[in-house]
Amino acid sequence: NPICNAGGADLGTLAMITDITERKEAETALLREKALSEAATRIGTLIHANLDPTMILQCVVEQGGVALGSDTAAIAEREAEGWRVRYVHGMPPEAVGTLLDPELERHVMLAVEKVEVVSVADTCNDSRVNREYMSLHKIRSVLAAPITIRGEPVGVSFFQYHTAPQALTAAEMNFTLQLGLSAGIALENARLFMEQNRAQRELRLVQADLRRTNTDLEKVVAERTAKLQETVAELEHFSYSITHDMRAPLRAMQGFAT
Repeated sequence: NPICNAGGADLGTLAMITDITERKEAETALLREKALSEAATRIGTLIHANLDPTMILQCVVEQGGVALGSDTAAIAEREAEGWRVRYVHGMPPEAVGTLLDPELERHVMLAVEKVEVVSVADTCNDSRVNREYMSLHKIRSVLAAPITIRGEPVGVSFFQYHTAPQALTAAEMNFTLQLGLSAGIALENARLFMEQNRAQRELRLVQADLRRTNTDLEKVVAERTAKLQETVAELEHFSYSITHDMRAPLRAMQGFAT
């Protein structure tokens, strides 16, 4: 407000400043949390409507990367040799099929071992990462989360930021964790569906075999019945012949007896 004298001359200004930085940050965080929650619901709907494991995990890595705003993302699956990258987003195609190095990707292995989200806001100042590896690939921040089925890790997703360190909040961590849980449930549903289909196919094969067996059995019964009928007819004819042939001698015997 201006400060004026009796004659109206401007003598100065009275100002009061309120710092609303925290309020704006809280509003931004709330909006971010809401956006991630909606993204998690949308992605969950997409993957639960799909029964193809490949499509499920590719959707997770792509849509999850977009929602988090990461520059690159990947999903590795457990194999006998270790953890192998199978799905990527924003990474070169030759990255698919590579094995994770426990020493170089120690932060990813940590997420698997502890079955929890590993959030690294600044790879230059975090002992949980291999700093030389991160510097070589220009990775500034990273989020890693396990994909579990009944509490057992079967895969691990990691989202990487290359341009600048990110202030990764609880909203990002919760989103990444929820994404892994949803992916695990979707994979389990897909597995159960495939097992059900396999069981149904096996049941249909057994039923077909049973029908063929019944048909063969009915055929055998019909053939044996026909043979038995022929045998009975032959026996009846034989009995008739014996009866006819014995009448003459019986009459002679009866005559002699009389």
